[in-house]
Amino acid sequence: MVVEKIKNKASAFANWLTGMRAKCSASKHANVMVCSVFTISIFLQCILFHKLVYGTFAYSLCDGPSLIIRLSIGLFIASFCFLTKRKFWLIVVSLITAFWSMAELIYYRANSIFIEEYSLTMADNMNGVWDSIWVFNEIQDWLLLLPTLVVGVVVWMYASPTRKMKPFFVTLLLSVALNCWSTHQIHILVACPHDVCEHRWYDIMNPFAKNGDVTYLGFTTEHYMEYVSVLHSFVFQIKDLVMLPFADGQYQMTAEDESQASHFVQTDSIVEKPQPATPLIIVLVESFESWTITPETTPNLCKFIDETSSILYANLMHPQVRHGVSGDGQMIVNTGLLPITDGAACFRFPSNVYPALSHLYQNPGLIAASSLSFWNQKFMSKSYGIKQNYVVEAIDDKITFEKYRSLKKEHDFLMVLTMGTHAPFDNSPEYTYPMVEGMPTKIYDYLNSVKYMDKQLNMLLEDIKNDPAIQSSTVVITADHSGLGLSLRTEFEEFDKERQLPFEEINGCIPFLVYSPLIKEKTIISDPICQMDIYPTLLHLLGCESYYWKGLGVDLMVHKSWKNRPIPLAEAQLLSDKIIRSNYFEGIKK
Repeated sequence: MVVEKIKNKASAFANWLTGMRAKCSASKHANVMVCSVFTISIFLQCILFHKLVYGTFAYSLCDGPSLIIRLSIGLFIASFCFLTKRKFWLIVVSLITAFWSMAELIYYRANSIFIEEYSLTMADNMNGVWDSIWVFNEIQDWLLLLPTLVVGVVVWMYASPTRKMKPFFVTLLLSVALNCWSTHQIHILVACPHDVCEHRWYDIMNPFAKNGDVTYLGFTTEHYMEYVSVLHSFVFQIKDLVMLPFADGQYQMTAEDESQASHFVQTDSIVEKPQPATPLIIVLVESFESWTITPETTPNLCKFIDETSSILYANLMHPQVRHGVSGDGQMIVNTGLLPITDGAACFRFPSNVYPALSHLYQNPGLIAASSLSFWNQKFMSKSYGIKQNYVVEAIDDKITFEKYRSLKKEHDFLMVLTMGTHAPFDNSPEYTYPMVEGMPTKIYDYLNSVKYMDKQLNMLLEDIKNDPAIQSSTVVITADHSGLGLSLRTEFEEFDKERQLPFEEINGCIPFLVYSPLIKEKTIISDPICQMDIYPTLLHLLGCESYYWKGLGVDLMVHKSWKNRPIPLAEAQLLSDKIIRSNYFEGIKK
């Protein structure tokens, strides 16, 4: 009896729903309804994206134009529903907007920058480690799909087959007018100084035309995201991706660029390969942030720092990687160059001539975890003059450091790339870090992976104490880049203060530790320094100042050198970008 009643009610509801759908579809306002709902859907997705990225709905001085531009792009797409009989393509567009926004959110949390066209060409680099990306996906991101659900219901209810040309043209022209006006207003308010910029209206018709890394309207990708919209940025990036095969691959430095670069090149009595004073071991620990260095998390490293006198240690080194991430980190340490502004040098310019610490040695080797396909390592090793690559197939720091021990006497230069602390931080076979109630799970996993890494790193630290060959070597322990996204770091910092945990500021800096028998007095640097300072510091310690490339950083062995840099950080970034693009060192070596 009960089952029969349920069936009758379900049948009645289905009949009512079918009748309502027929009535809605027959309505002369059906297209208007679909257009309106879709426009609001895209608007809400763009607004929610802004909230998830910046933590606020506010747009400061661009309140009006920023809101209007987000409305206009939805209206522009929705206008075409007046031309088409089948409206279900609107659901697809809404889904694309939602998932593109999610992708931008994840990429931003992982790298603190947004997706650009060259980022899209590096998707194959993630084969086997996609879980390290999804760790930055948060539950609230899925709210971006709610407007799509509403659009789906409305399209199903109001799927009218009629076409209406007049409303199409009116809506289209209105959306274009609103878009142009709001883009122009944002340009005036944000992107250029009034005493220089002409605010040219004709540039509005091609807002994505680029001059270098900046559009003619003065917008970078970051400007598009914050002040314009995630969909404008999508068009911006897809357009550039389509044009990549037609882009000119040759870059030339101007006379002014050449003059600036010459300050960092050794022109007098150039010695391409001076003889290093000691062998060199560099350990690039994956995603290692210096605030994790505590007696509880890294007992072996802390003990080593406390008890060893021949070291230089800094815990406030700012990572300077960009889209190349780990590949960028390796390049900065080994070459003293900074990453290019778009894409990764390891993919775009793997055949360039690069100066490198590894070039100074007769038999340089590299140990990589998992695969040489990550960050084009096979080809970059060749450019760096590394003669032998070793692959540790398991992502386990124990196996990586055991490999180091088996090879330490075979190479005068050895770079060790670990992977155990790579996101999503679930590669440690041991869970020995004590869990604190309420601690974010990702943070616990990260701290546990750092603790496990420290246990395996102790193989190297013990060798420094007991092995004469390693005692007479220069050993570097640092990170390729930081490991946590800004939102997760901020969340944990609040938890850290509330529970009075032993961690210092959760600031995203990386550690830099050098042991060398040539260091006569322990040096602790507590000031902020830069990742590009590693290369010139090592040149000094190795006695290789006569090498033809000095690097863009400063020698940290010189007291307070970081207070008086020869080139501002922003200029160093731009100069390095031009040096790499133009293959500058090919001409220097000739």
